[in-house]
Amino acid sequence: MEKLTALIETLVSLAEASRDISDPLAELHKFTGSRRFNAHDFRMLCSAMSAKELATEIAQGEPGEIGELTRAELVELLGLAGKPGPKQTFYLGLLSDHFPNAYVSDIIFWPDRERTEEEMADEILHRQKLCEEGGIAAVRSYLVGLAQEVMADPASPPWAKTWAAGYFRQG
Repeated sequence: MEKLTALIETLVSLAEASRDISDPLAELHKFTGSRRFNAHDFRMLCSAMSAKELATEIAQGEPGEIGELTRAELVELLGLAGKPGPKQTFYLGLLSDHFPNAYVSDIIFWPDRERTEEEMADEILHRQKLCEEGGIAAVRSYLVGLAQEVMADPASPPWAKTWAAGYFRQG
């Protein structure tokens, strides 16, 4: 755990200095046997937890396959993924792997509007159905529509407008 923590501290230092982290990130992948974290993920994670907390998170291993989920199980996992702590990223990874085109982290952390965990589950299932029926283009079209609604509503909170603006910057 000490070697992993030291490697993460090196990555944090380089990321904070806006330096290239590709070599130590490759070393992290080799050391852990996991390619779950890329440079972008790492920059996001290191600002949310300490090097030791991130080492604990990474040491938990890969989320793995979870099979079919009931809506109630999805709601429970959303509660775990939204709860800060060393297992948060594990549960978020589990959901993101299971629903790759639903943009799970956006639903939890950068939503178009406030949602309960039950409403988040319904949104994820809706996006999954859209993807199954029309592919990722259907999901993106739906998200652009949500972004347009947010931008057109003067009562939308600033964090929702920040989320929506990202869809217009992407083109």
